Amino acid sequence: MKKIFWMLVLTLSTTVVANSSHQLTIVLDWYLNPNHAPLFVAEREGFFREQNLQVTLRSPGDARDNEKMVALGQADIAIVYQPFLAIGGNHNLELTQFATLIQEPLSCLVVLQESGIDSLAKLQGKRIGHSGSSADQWMLATMLKQINLKITDVILVNVKFNLLTALLSGTIDGFIGGMRNFEPLALELVGKKAVTFLPEKYGFPKYEELILVTHRSRSNSNDIKNFTLALKKATAYLKKYPTNCWQKFAAANPELNNELNRRSWFETIKYFSDNI
Repeated sequence: MKKIFWMLVLTLSTTVVANSSHQLTIVLDWYLNPNHAPLFVAEREGFFREQNLQVTLRSPGDARDNEKMVALGQADIAIVYQPFLAIGGNHNLELTQFATLIQEPLSCLVVLQESGIDSLAKLQGKRIGHSGSSADQWMLATMLKQINLKITDVILVNVKFNLLTALLSGTIDGFIGGMRNFEPLALELVGKKAVTFLPEKYGFPKYEELILVTHRSRSNSNDIKNFTLALKKATAYLKKYPTNCWQKFAAANPELNNELNRRSWFETIKYFSDNI
């Protein structure tokens, strides 16, 4: 009888612990991709579960709305581009950065090697594609200023998110806002050689590409601290077992299981923050 009693107590206790997991909704900066590898690993390998967290990843309808979703209580955490947060006009949303996902700049200006554009000076009069982000235009203006050009010295073309298509079709001569861990690899796979100009080498302040923000009122909460700890453990695990993690990511997301994402996965690992 006593044995049955204690088995019942253990069962009830386990159920209470399982039901008491803290729910967190994370809104991504874009669709799930290799830039989010530590989040996938934290979920897949149980690092969130260790911290009694149940995490849901969501893609935003518009990549520029993820901060507002946190401010409005529609999500607990948002992944955002640090430059966007700095100039996005959302300073009154009471958001604060509490962790870093990618600690180095990824954004760059991309042209084709066959274009003969081997210096920023040769961009004068050229058509430069962008996706409509004011941060990208700010970045380009800063870079051009270093060689005494103005942004009006180039022809800006809003190609939305069709940067590669526009470049390969000849619609534009180059684009700003490409990711050095993705677009150059994509061009290589179609037999094209990319030339990249790195903003931090042309006067743009070095920044953290992807950061995590939450509402200021929650920045010191246990949930946020536990989430950060889980993410740190996941990043260390990812760097130790990159191939194993890729295989699990590819199996879980067959639509992303291709050569471009595989190369991007391994190229991106060096950019993830160890200190979170």
